[in-house]
Amino acid sequence: MQKERQILLTIEEAAASLAICRAQVYRLLYAGQIRSIKIGRSNRIPLIEVQKFVTRASLDQHGYDITEVK
Repeated sequence: MQKERQILLTIEEAAASLAICRAQVYRLLYAGQIRSIKIGRSNRIPLIEVQKFVTRASLDQHGYDITEVK
């Protein structure tokens, strides 16, 4: 049986995947650079939002998508 890929991340999980602190994730959320969804009182960040952020950041800094470079 294959393990399903997690599609929603907690703030802590998003921070760990980006190698930044929780406070920086909150700054990105408040700045609108990453979007989240609210489930009850909890924020969850779609994995695709983290991936989009990395792609946008690499395009801004390097002029190309570093996620595509092998």
